[in-house]
Amino acid sequence: MKLRKQTYAALGILLGTILVMAGCGGSSSNVVTVTVSPSAALVIAGQVQTITATVGGSTTTTVMNWPCTYSYTPLPTTAQPSPTAVTGTCTSGGAISGITGSIGTWVITTTNSSNVLTYTAPSLSNFPTPAPTLTFTATADADNKKTAAAVVALDSGIRV
Repeated sequence: MKLRKQTYAALGILLGTILVMAGCGGSSSNVVTVTVSPSAALVIAGQVQTITATVGGSTTTTVMNWPCTYSYTPLPTTAQPSPTAVTGTCTSGGAISGITGSIGTWVITTTNSSNVLTYTAPSLSNFPTPAPTLTFTATADADNKKTAAAVVALDSGIRV
């Protein structure tokens, strides 16, 4: 009888330990992820490109504002035959120092957690020279360390 009580006590302790280690049947924490689609796009003058961000692993599926950065390499000159890339931040409808023309416009829609950036390339008459590459970075509201970027390259569409 005493052995049976000890066995039940040992089984109870073992079962309690297993339940505590398993979190009493709870699930593990979710890992927040962010993806953008497309992650890269070539946009011709005057055309529209939509980019969608998707947040997974959380009930908060929205993204913060999509900051824009740019990069371009100035055209070579005799004074500077091998120019280096220029980078910075950009705003919708804004201009970039060192280039002529516009970088285009964009609007962000988060209605019903849609997380859509709609980019419109500048018209051919206002196309930037040299053409910069724009990067839009979506950051998850659920975890601001989780980001995904979409790269937009501009193309005038003119072929010689």
